[in-house]
Amino acid sequence: MLYAERGNKVKQISENDIPRCLEQGYLIKNERGIVLHEAVPTDIPNLKLAFARHQKEIKALKDVIAKKDAEIKSLQQQLIQIASTPKQQVESTETVAPKKKSSKAAAKTEE
Repeated sequence: MLYAERGNKVKQISENDIPRCLEQGYLIKNERGIVLHEAVPTDIPNLKLAFARHQKEIKALKDVIAKKDAEIKSLQQQLIQIASTPKQQVESTETVAPKKKSSKAAAKTEE
């Protein structure tokens, strides 16, 4: 079941009524009270607030994308370095680090 809420009005709606209710400024929730669709603001002050909120969200997402791009470039450079090193050097670095016990083996030793 879906519910449309605006102010202190709450009414039960079907899936087909969602677009009409959103245009009228209703908030769409499911039976657990989780917001599925936010109402489209229709007045200028609310539109400005929504625009500012979306601009902040876009900026934050762009910052996250920039960080992830930098991380990807770093990992690509590491892969290029590993691929360009001779095979003997790669094997010697692998043998230096001791292998860890599996979680099952570690659990047996603790008992």
